[in-house]
Amino acid sequence: ETKSGNLDMWSTIEAGTITATFTAPKPVMKSYRLQGEAFAKLLGIPSKALRAHTTVMINTSLNDIFIPIVSPKVLGDLVFDFAHIREQFNQEGIVVFGLFATDDDGLQVRGLAPLVGVDEDPFTGRIQAGLVETAKSNGIIKKNQTEVRSRQGHFVGRPGEANITFGAESGVTKVTGGGAHVFSTTMVF
Repeated sequence: ETKSGNLDMWSTIEAGTITATFTAPKPVMKSYRLQGEAFAKLLGIPSKALRAHTTVMINTSLNDIFIPIVSPKVLGDLVFDFAHIREQFNQEGIVVFGLFATDDDGLQVRGLAPLVGVDEDPFTGRIQAGLVETAKSNGIIKKNQTEVRSRQGHFVGRPGEANITFGAESGVTKVTGGGAHVFSTTMVF
């Protein structure tokens, strides 16, 4: 069980490669209360970093904000004042800020969660469905597209990626990414 609800999750190991997959329900999206220069000022980033003619969105069921950025280079060059972000967004209780740009391989993402003690997360599974919905509603990915690659953590030296598949009819998003074997244990009862 997560803040996203009870999610179906499974993992596989093939030829020594660990793969984890989970499904997420369709997010409840709307335009965020501030846009453009006003939003950029609140977040503490240059307004020219925002992708032109797009809308900053909020997933109201998880309180995550999604911000289209003009390019992967600009996304990587952004520097954040996490104390400022905590101060500006504390009353709203924003959990994750998903900033993203597109390149030939899909979505390049930065996930910030300073209000819950994670300044920048190397990979944030909970934001993937909201990223897809924001990209679709802004015309960044095609409305009939059913798959996209999401890459996150490259800018903090801990790269991760996932294949995101989504169905228009079901509203379910499936996230499949690699995993790392961290430890093993045996439990005896």
